[in-house]
Amino acid sequence: MRITEMIPGRMYISGSLNDEGWRFIQQHINVVINLRTNPDVPSVESQHTTYYWFPLTIWVTPSLEWTIQFIELIHDLFNKRQRILIHDRFGIQRLGFAITAFFMRYFHLRRDEALKMVRQYKQDIEPTPNYMDLLLEYERYLFGH
Repeated sequence: MRITEMIPGRMYISGSLNDEGWRFIQQHINVVINLRTNPDVPSVESQHTTYYWFPLTIWVTPSLEWTIQFIELIHDLFNKRQRILIHDRFGIQRLGFAITAFFMRYFHLRRDEALKMVRQYKQDIEPTPNYMDLLLEYERYLFGH
């Protein structure tokens, strides 16, 4: 699976990781955020990488409170100059939700603006309708209306 650089040298996204992806993590990444329903089993060891597992499904939408805490964690790690890779199985739906929400928070963008920006890097990003609704709810939280 291809790794896409979203913010140069700092933020990356991908689907399932193959051996080449794990080597990339070993060499370049400090934090891996896994959205898959299965935990990561790295094929190479990396002593400088922290792994987070947030199992999401496309059928059960997390709460707004969960989303706020999740994105604040990523935002905090990013502000601490960590190099982050977020991944799920296919790199389209759950990942689309997560990276769009992060772009909303980091770049102060509304949902549709953030999604448009994300798609400039990875065109097949497509959060499910329930995640699009959650992103709209998150937008109201961020912008106060």
